[in-house]
Amino acid sequence: MTTKKFWCHYIGSDGNTPKRRNIELTDIHELLPSISNEGAKTPLWYEKEDDYYIIYAQLSDKVAVMISSLYTVSDRMLQEYLLKTDEDIDREYEEHIAKCYSEESMKYHPMTPEKIAECKASWRQTYDDKKKYRDARFAMIRSYQDYDNYVWVRDAEKNKLVVGTQCRILYQDAMGRMNIALKFNEMVRNGEIGPVILGRDHHDTGGTDAPFRETSNIKDGSNIMADMATQCYAGNAARGMSLIALHNGGGVGVGKAINGGFGMVLDGSERVDTILRMSMPWDTMVGVARRAWARNENALTTAAEYNSLYAGQDHITLPYLADDAVIAKAMEEIK
Repeated sequence: MTTKKFWCHYIGSDGNTPKRRNIELTDIHELLPSISNEGAKTPLWYEKEDDYYIIYAQLSDKVAVMISSLYTVSDRMLQEYLLKTDEDIDREYEEHIAKCYSEESMKYHPMTPEKIAECKASWRQTYDDKKKYRDARFAMIRSYQDYDNYVWVRDAEKNKLVVGTQCRILYQDAMGRMNIALKFNEMVRNGEIGPVILGRDHHDTGGTDAPFRETSNIKDGSNIMADMATQCYAGNAARGMSLIALHNGGGVGVGKAINGGFGMVLDGSERVDTILRMSMPWDTMVGVARRAWARNENALTTAAEYNSLYAGQDHITLPYLADDAVIAKAMEEIK
């Protein structure tokens, strides 16, 4: 039996609230032999709870997200559950209503017209909820972080933001930031929105050197150096960002942090598209590279994934990982 431990995200009973727990999951192949995780773009895992199964989609090496709870599981049911369209669900509703409230059925279970209308409205709500659950799960399969961002932007006005200009704040990885920025610029180009300015806080991978905060997880002793923020700032300038800043302080006090920030005006032009494609990944990956060189495990795998994605265009030099036993033996021989 192939099992693995994940941080698992799932939707609460209200169909909307994300929750999280650490559990061990089993390869979907053990349950459904015709579905293989080998080479799958989105591997599937499951857990059994009482008399039903919970299916999860793997988002990364350590994170999975719930996509369905099923009392009985088959390949066909799993595929139908994930791939149903609005039209499919509406058709199911119509078939259900036709069967339950037909003339034949009413002979055995008479109901007043008012009661029939009330029941139909209730079933309509049930089937509409199915669409909501499906949409929420698909959003989370795509990326738990994307879903979190969606809820944040959707509810921003209702929550009466009090941060400065009431800007929308998103957390996203390097590729996500670039794609969101390109989409915003496309919307400006199409006249859907006015010009947008993007910025970045100093709570980030690449923009800040602060040994008591952002760079506290750099374990090779270089956490006290300010080269990363400086390189991030210089790289953003070279790639054409609208505004570039390098400054001291930032929440932890003067002398305890160096921050390299940016501002990027999205005017809808193709020139800005080019700048975004060059600068957005750089702004994030420079920090991932720094941590990879310090041999942080997650940074190493992320940098390797980036190298594969940008093969022939860009490359992060990865460190050679020394064998502790070989080093210990060498030190003994020196003695």
